[in-house]
Parts: sequence; C-alpha cells; structure tokens
Amino acid sequence: MNSLCICVVELPDGIVKFLTQILTAIHQIASVTELALPILEWFNALVSFPNIIKRCLLLNDFKPIFGVLLQFTDYSKVRYYNATSYDWYGTNSGIQYSPVIVTFAYQVLALWYLQVERRQRHNFFPSIRDALLEQIRVNKSLIAEANCDLFARYTFTDCDPLPTADEESDENSIVFKNSGTRVWVQGNSLIGIKTGQMGWVEVVLRQATGKMVWLMQLKNKIRKSGDTVSLVVCTI
Repeated sequence: MNSLCICVVELPDGIVKFLTQILTAIHQIASVTELALPILEWFNALVSFPNIIKRCLLLNDFKPIFGVLLQFTDYSKVRYYNATSYDWYGTNSGIQYSPVIVTFAYQVLALWYLQVERRQRHNFFPSIRDALLEQIRVNKSLIAEANCDLFARYTFTDCDPLPTADEESDENSIVFKNSGTRVWVQGNSLIGIKTGQMGWVEVVLRQATGKMVWLMQLKNKIRKSGDTVSLVVCTI
C-alpha cells in the first residue's frame, strides 16, 4: 500500500491505467485489520488528485469505495490502550481498530463524498445516512452525527457553512443595541433568537458543521413604539 501511495504521486499515468483493478483488490483485502490504516492512507492520497478521479471513475465506481470506507467508521470495533496495564482492550469482535483509524476514516469518507458532483450526491446520501444513523443509534457516536449533518448540508444546500462578518448583527448597532437574546437546544443544534428595535430579529442556527444566520423584520404591529420586540415561543 505504501508503494501505491508513492505511485499516486510519482506515476499518476500508471494509476490511471490500473485504478479499476487496484480498487477491486482493495475491496477484497479491506477486512484485514492490519491493512486498515494503509488503505485509508492510500485513499487519502488518491483523493488529493481529483484529475485522476475524474479521468478514471464513473458514478457507479464510488459506491464500493464508500462501502470500504464506511466499514472503518464502526466505533463498536474500536480498541483502546490502557497505559496502566500496557495492554489493549475493547470489544470481543475479531476486527478491532484504534480510535485514530476510525476518526481518520470519517475524514477520508467526507473528502471522497465531496468528489461526487453535487447534483449526483443524492444518489449516495441515503445509504451513507443509514449507515451513520446506525452508528448513532448503537454507539451514540457524535462524530457520526456531525458527519451525517455535513453530508446533508453538502447534498441539499448550496450556501457557505459560515456567514460573512457583515451579514451578522453588530452588538453596537442602533437596531440591536440593548437587545435581548434567548437560546434553545434542539438535538445537537443551538437555536438563538435576538430581538432588536423596529421589529428586527436575528435567528442563528449553530451546528457542528456550520452556522446559519437569518436577519428579518417583524411586520406585525408593535404595541409600544420604540420597545424591543418581545417574542413568545411555544413548543408543541
């Protein structure tokens, strides 16, 4: 696998010629625990060369790649090192990975997902989402939940994950001077509402993968002129 990583850099034409055969061979040896890290390193090296991917891979070729990468994201197969007893411990499963490998697998998976054209990502999202939701259900994996949100964001939205500085309200502005703010927790998201003068409201949605900000003006009549808008939020 180390030689293949070198070939990606030094002999890209050779990789282009034999990439299909290489992927087939990797799919057959992916269950070997000792090869988990070399396989991930190779995929990480290859994804750095999008020209090779565009020249060699068709849309259907991504599905087995995602299948290989997803099997390394299973936190039920993680083993941990005990610094006191100088020993590893984990599940009774025959296949065990270190936490570093599992975390690395999520990173490589995200990079490969972004190589798919955005208009085609919906073809792969359901199967990846189901695999990640299973990780969330069984292992309470926060990184799986963050990645599920990441894939949904880059599949169904086309806006940046963070607002620019001038698109957020200024604490010293006249509109939001002495404003009131309330924050609610919804799952792993934080929803904040800031009320200002003249009916202006800022809504902020904070998630692990980014922040969305809406600035809007309430058109309902305010009972006391000049007062800060008071919002009543009901949870059903």
